[in-house]
Amino acid sequence: MDETLRMLHIYEKFFQEYLAIPVVVGKKTDKEKFSGAESTYTIEALMYNV
Repeated sequence: MDETLRMLHIYEKFFQEYLAIPVVVGKKTDKEKFSGAESTYTIEALMYNV
C-alpha cells in the first residue's frame, strides 16, 4: 500500500510540474474499483478544450 501511494504521488507531481496538466488523485468507489481488489486508486487528468 505504501509503495502504491508513493508512486501515485510521484505521477501526480510529474503531471503537474513537468507536463503542466492538472490532475485529481483519489480512491475509486466500491462500484468503480477492480473486481477482487481491496481498493483502487486513480489519477484523472483535466484537459482544457481550446
